[in-house]
Amino acid sequence: CADDVVLAHSEPCLKARSEHQAEVVVLADGQLVMHDTGDIEKADGTNWITIFKTPGTCMFTPGLKAFLDRVAGGLAKLGYKSGAMDVEFVRLDGEEEAYQVVEINSRYSYMGNYIHYGLDEGARSSGRYLERQKPLEVRNLLNRTRLCLGAEPQTLACHDKIGTSKLAVMIYTDH
Repeated sequence: CADDVVLAHSEPCLKARSEHQAEVVVLADGQLVMHDTGDIEKADGTNWITIFKTPGTCMFTPGLKAFLDRVAGGLAKLGYKSGAMDVEFVRLDGEEEAYQVVEINSRYSYMGNYIHYGLDEGARSSGRYLERQKPLEVRNLLNRTRLCLGAEPQTLACHDKIGTSKLAVMIYTDH
């Protein structure tokens, strides 16, 4: 049909040694602030994402910083301000340090969202775990609100949450 939309998945064509994400906040004046980083792991021999983890393990070399400045700074120059972006990128294979954008989301990353659904009625938990449960805020809700109003974010995970890690695991099955 002539009206069909064909999508191409280009990631498998990129010869990459690793895949990462960086949450970059663009302040009202266009200044870039690093919020958080993450690693994207895939099942061996596939393009199936199996786990996201923060903070990421990528080293912030001058080359990576220049790459992120070009990508995020270029969008800021086009008018993207007072917002967060999730830049997913790969480190390309080869001797020379080089990166390629996979995608950019104009929001905090999936890893930046925290939604507490409570415990399943049939779940078993220790009394100690239940004692520690407190109402938790959706991560970055305050930051998103402040950015929308032109204010700086109140917290930055890479500075304020050192020692805290997040994991998101994907499970694939044919059943």
